[in-house]
Amino acid sequence: MYRTLLRLSLLSLVVSGSANASTADRLLDAAQDGKTAEVMALLSQGANPNVKGKQERTPLMNAAGYGGEHVSIDAAGRVTSTSLASQGTAETVRALLEHGAAPDAVDRFGNTALSFAARYGRADSVRALLEAHADANLRNSYGQSALLHAAHGGHAEVVRILLAGGTAVDAADSNQLTPLHLAASGGYLEVVRELLGAGANPNAQEHLGQTALMSAANGGYIEIMSALLANGADLNGSDSDGNTALSNAAFEGQLAAATTLVEKGAAVNPKDKKGRTPLSVARQRGHQGVVKLLEDAGGKD
Repeated sequence: MYRTLLRLSLLSLVVSGSANASTADRLLDAAQDGKTAEVMALLSQGANPNVKGKQERTPLMNAAGYGGEHVSIDAAGRVTSTSLASQGTAETVRALLEHGAAPDAVDRFGNTALSFAARYGRADSVRALLEAHADANLRNSYGQSALLHAAHGGHAEVVRILLAGGTAVDAADSNQLTPLHLAASGGYLEVVRELLGAGANPNAQEHLGQTALMSAANGGYIEIMSALLANGADLNGSDSDGNTALSNAAFEGQLAAATTLVEKGAAVNPKDKKGRTPLSVARQRGHQGVVKLLEDAGGKD
């Protein structure tokens, strides 16, 4: 009964809001939908290009990529909110900028229009914002830069544009995750190569001491591991618990990754803080292929 009433309440709000939409709401919606002609018409009628809507987001943020939230309620009454990409276009972004939209305005979480364009891989919008002198090195409340968003999404073209625009390649978030960490953990080889080519530190450690090589080993991304090692990644580096890249591969049963590391000369018997070796971890986890590999390489429990 409560969920039915909630749906009816939400529906009434939507209907009421549609019937009495203000100029500000119409501008925010038109920007989100990529309706450039409507955006320009509203601006010519005096609409404020820097008006803020929900979560203090501007029309420029909507045009750059933010498309609202999808809210769902499961059978247990749990509410889940998922961010959506907008239908905004670079044309709409440029129209707003030409009419005075502030490129570096922030929402309540510190995100900018460039953050959203990078997150959703909108290369043309990223170019437009940088041409309008958007600051590529601004970070949100979580320490996340536009480059971090682009790397996390595997958007190689956006990464290239941002790097060419002078963004800091190793800018880390509040958990000390760098763009290279996120690209490596996501399996985005092209992005990893772009970042390494721009001088990214292959041995940067996040808050638990994990490196990009450890992240790549965890996911079994062989080509990324090879690229990292070729650019100076520490083969035997360890995190705060004593885990190495080989430990990660053993834990996840990533046989190809473990093989690559052993062939590259990784130490096969490092111990973590619990005294476990990669072999003992692989054995405990039931990864027989990795167990055999490590036994043949001289591994010990």
